[in-house]
Amino acid sequence: MALAHDLIRTLSALVVLAGLSRTHAADAATATAFDGTTLTGESVVVADGSVKIGGASLALADCDWIETGARAQGSGRADVWVRLVDGSSLPASRLAASDAPDAILLEDGPLGDLRLPLTALVGWGDDPRGDTTKDRVVLESGTLVGSVLGVTDGSLRFQSRLDPKPLAFPLGDVQALALATPVRPPKGIVLSVDLDPAHPPLYVLPKVGFPLASAPSVATGPALAGYRMRVEGGRRIYLGALKIARIEEIGAFGVVWKHRIDASIDGGPMLMGGVRYAHGITVHSKALVAWDLGGAYERLSAYAGISDSVAPEGDCHASLIGDGKVLWTRESVKGSDKPLPVSIDVRGVKSLELHVDYGARYDIGDHFMLADAWLLKVK
Repeated sequence: MALAHDLIRTLSALVVLAGLSRTHAADAATATAFDGTTLTGESVVVADGSVKIGGASLALADCDWIETGARAQGSGRADVWVRLVDGSSLPASRLAASDAPDAILLEDGPLGDLRLPLTALVGWGDDPRGDTTKDRVVLESGTLVGSVLGVTDGSLRFQSRLDPKPLAFPLGDVQALALATPVRPPKGIVLSVDLDPAHPPLYVLPKVGFPLASAPSVATGPALAGYRMRVEGGRRIYLGALKIARIEEIGAFGVVWKHRIDASIDGGPMLMGGVRYAHGITVHSKALVAWDLGGAYERLSAYAGISDSVAPEGDCHASLIGDGKVLWTRESVKGSDKPLPVSIDVRGVKSLELHVDYGARYDIGDHFMLADAWLLKVK
């Protein structure tokens, strides 16, 4: 399952980035449960907490993956990536003015043309660094800090801290935008779609039309045909979402590198083996992180390795221990190694511990990642 996941993500990315047309044969719609049960048929209906294909159904919470399998033809470039308030991202060839106020139009992207309300966004383009309590707009002439007032008549209205009068910039002149709006992860069951391994996945709701989780009035519809959609928020629980019960971080020579959830040690995206992961934990040797599972889960799945931010440096010893028993261990995890798939039985485990210790080069580059780390709830 883990290797298939990587292959699908990589193939999807190549198609999107190349801007090639996608033509799918009339493959059957498919839904796969965590226990391996598979439903196939000509069409899929996702609604009311279930997946229905060919007269049979599965509870959505028990599903691992869903593919609509319908015919689809699409073309479009991924020149601009829009960041959404739920932490997901959406590609477009270009941004344009919308005929609706306080909205933008994503044109000719891999998912076609989509009109997005400004309230669904946190920005686009290269994310400007700086004061995250203020909006920031990047123009050819430089970066302005202030407050976005809205979008009207094809222009972004902006109140600069340096000018008492509101300013208006044609959308085509805005190279990047960063809103101070906090990211709010979606709640409940959602479907995530990896459109490009270099960007966060897109979140859509498990409803007719597959609307965006960040903007439920915007349906993606048949545009997602042929993409595999992962079910999140059912029996799949990400390790980083659990409260850490105990943590010990011992830095070499008095320097402690704090762990990060869903990010690299430096706060950047989780990149390992050239793939960006939306979820996981990164720790630096020497460290121990423990979680109380309470016997509520049956399996842990993840990828283990060293962050691309330091690779090929890094050489550490890593272990996963359940109730005092070693469940998984590697004497040497190196930055030059490929990510290691991890799948371990945690049925009945009450306490799970991650141990990361110094390797052959002490703590140099030991940015150890458990990427895409998730637990499967006991049914």
